[in-house]
Amino acid sequence: MTGDSNISSGRMQNFLRYFGHFMVIFYVGAGIALLLSGKTFDMLTPAIRIVLGIVLILYGIFRLWRVIKTDKYEKPD
Repeated sequence: MTGDSNISSGRMQNFLRYFGHFMVIFYVGAGIALLLSGKTFDMLTPAIRIVLGIVLILYGIFRLWRVIKTDKYEKPD
């Protein structure tokens, strides 16, 4: 039974790793989209769009740093 739990644990780790990479791309992409959008987000003032875009990009970079750190120090099975 421990073999099955190791397989599912490995699948979950792989899923979380890929999900982490996807979220980095999502946050950086959303930040760039906010910065480059002209009239797409009319409900936001230009100042708020710029600040929110920069915050999303910085958070994406922070997530990238955490993903790299986790991948680097994760023990291979």
